[in-house]
Amino acid sequence: MKKDYEETSFEVGGNRVSIFKLGSTQRKTSFSVDPYQYFLVSLKKNESIIIDDLSSFSVVLPDQSGDVAIRVNESLILQPKMSLQVENSIAKLTAVNDDCKILVSGVQKKHQNASSIIIKERDEIKRVVKPWGYELWISGEHPSYVFKEIFIKKGTRTSLQYHEYKSETNLLYQGEANLHYKKKNLGEKRFENNDIEALHLKAMASIDVEPLTIHRLEAVTDILLFEVSTPQIDDVIRIQDDMNRSDGRILQEHGNV
Repeated sequence: MKKDYEETSFEVGGNRVSIFKLGSTQRKTSFSVDPYQYFLVSLKKNESIIIDDLSSFSVVLPDQSGDVAIRVNESLILQPKMSLQVENSIAKLTAVNDDCKILVSGVQKKHQNASSIIIKERDEIKRVVKPWGYELWISGEHPSYVFKEIFIKKGTRTSLQYHEYKSETNLLYQGEANLHYKKKNLGEKRFENNDIEALHLKAMASIDVEPLTIHRLEAVTDILLFEVSTPQIDDVIRIQDDMNRSDGRILQEHGNV
């Protein structure tokens, strides 16, 4: 597919930030190729893409309103506020009704032998309620990668945190946010408040976060993120949290008291 976009990348506090200016005819914009693939595809009406190089992958329509839809292998229909999960199968995705964008994330490594193509309605996707908004776990608790839709309310922010093992890529798809980061390397995990700075970001921007990298997102406006990560979903070390939450998974947020 033709590349017709501008990308500016730089590093702040160990976080790799990429700013994307999409062109009028771009087809595929890649945000990550390792350890997971993560990309945006723009399709004209009746145009198709065949995904045949990933053993497990998820697909969503990030623009969540309108009459756009995707035909999957000439039979199933994927619409906004739905998700597609594919295991060990080839998927031909065709835009119907109108031009549209699709977000795809997945891995090449095979983790099971069974084949499946499943479409879920929004209310069937795992929802995690957060003090600052919500997460939809599009891929569920997949053993190879995790794909989430994340909404953060204006004026709220995530924990100031790092991960010991997990890598993630956050795509700021809508809105404006401040990325808080540590000016110096984490080193021996020492932390000083005056060592934190902030970078203002607008859509479309992606943030690659490697292990032991301090980060926090603050919503300047309501923001919509799409995050892909390695599967260590409980690997969260909270340095500071506005609700004084502890490290790791908060069971109440997952509906498990």
